[in-house]
Amino acid sequence: MKTSAQTLALKKAHRKGYHVTKSGILLDKNGDAVKTSISKDGYKYFTFKFVRSGEEIYRQVHVHRLQAYGKYGDSFIKKNTLARHLNGDKLDNSYNNIFIGNAADNREDFLRVSKGRRSKTVTFYKKSFGRYELLLKKRIVD
Repeated sequence: MKTSAQTLALKKAHRKGYHVTKSGILLDKNGDAVKTSISKDGYKYFTFKFVRSGEEIYRQVHVHRLQAYGKYGDSFIKKNTLARHLNGDKLDNSYNNIFIGNAADNREDFLRVSKGRRSKTVTFYKKSFGRYELLLKKRIVD
């Protein structure tokens, strides 16, 4: 099976030392922060250049995908596997917020927000074996 240029860019960037810190900051091999942009669909990415069959190729590498690859290795690259943001924030690429799953897992995740007077509590659940399991509960103060 031929590897897509997108997946190849992800793997090569990781091998060259690009990595995402536990707090979600993208660093290069020297430990310097890398400038990111926001894609049309709301995810952080950086542009990575590599050579394939003698041709220079530029590809966007999404930061959440690099975090997932660093966390899960090649099991993230399997067919129909995607990176998920547990708290629903596409810009939060922290280690504890990025998990992998498939499209069905993504559909089964849901968000319940209960509002207080000056704060709200955001609670995330995951459906597992027919039951909902608490994943994350976070209080957000306005």
